[in-house]
Amino acid sequence: HRALTLPVWPLTYTRRTSLPAVLERAGYRTGYVSTNAIAGAAKQGFAQYFQFARPDRTGRVTLCADRLSRYLPYVCAASELSPLQEMDTLAADFRGPPGNLEHDPRLALEPALQWLTTVSKSRPIFLWVHLFPPHSPYAVPKPWLGRFDPSQKDRTAASTQPNWAWIQSQLTLAQVHTLEARYDEATAYVDAYVGPFLQHALAVLGPDTAIVISADHGESFAHGYGAHTGPGLYDEIIHVPLILKLPYETVGQRCNRPVEQADIAPTLAALAGIPAPADWEGLSLLNGCDGAPTDGSAPQRAIFSMNFEQNPRFAPLKTGSVAVIQGRWKLIHNANIGYELYD
Repeated sequence: HRALTLPVWPLTYTRRTSLPAVLERAGYRTGYVSTNAIAGAAKQGFAQYFQFARPDRTGRVTLCADRLSRYLPYVCAASELSPLQEMDTLAADFRGPPGNLEHDPRLALEPALQWLTTVSKSRPIFLWVHLFPPHSPYAVPKPWLGRFDPSQKDRTAASTQPNWAWIQSQLTLAQVHTLEARYDEATAYVDAYVGPFLQHALAVLGPDTAIVISADHGESFAHGYGAHTGPGLYDEIIHVPLILKLPYETVGQRCNRPVEQADIAPTLAALAGIPAPADWEGLSLLNGCDGAPTDGSAPQRAIFSMNFEQNPRFAPLKTGSVAVIQGRWKLIHNANIGYELYD
């Protein structure tokens, strides 16, 4: 579908066969809450399939805003072009020094729980909640700040925001240890709010509820990376959590095969009893990790991860990285760097 970079506007058929569109047509009451404009439904072209929306919860001043994208679908892509990019930078500078306002989970969880509590339960419900943390800058409030590194190093938003440019973020080993601890503190911070939210949500919705928790990326403090930039597709970037709680499920199991985030939509469609559109990738995980026997009698499928940069719209994709994982092997290919093979 050529929607390979963050600011782009997906093609019409891609939006019409998206998970929100499929569920909305099947009669679901749909809602979303987002604390990041790039992860907002309007910016992704899905706004018409949600009856409830609470976007741009941080109030950050930017042209790439979810509310603005509802009326100007290409404004996010245009914000990367000069002079609009400079205007966006000036707006961010005018806002003041970097802060962690967007990291407060309550900005998203409180309106989400309020909607769940008040929405009619006469039809099934689909709710998508996007939380910003854990994310750079990593500094979070007390009592989480200092939990894994009690030193006074790197305790502010400014000092825990790595340089995003690849190869320009070389850190000393001591800095790596401190920033990793701050990142773990950010994870503990958001976890402290997510747990009670899920308990309240289940109490409101009842046991016939599925919950999916995942993330869009990990964080890297090696390979010359800053935050989650760079071409490498190493495991610290792409090995993200995926937790799936099925309706009425009380005992969990751990999957020892790799799966893809492309499996989430087919899994939710199967739970809803809805046929998956023909253009969807991925497999339902309801019959096991990847729909294959877990006793090793069937070969493991190949799992792909991609990080494409800007390419011509219709030409072959030549800029970016592709990784494939199958069994014990992982192969990474980058057009400018070459191949890396890992066991």
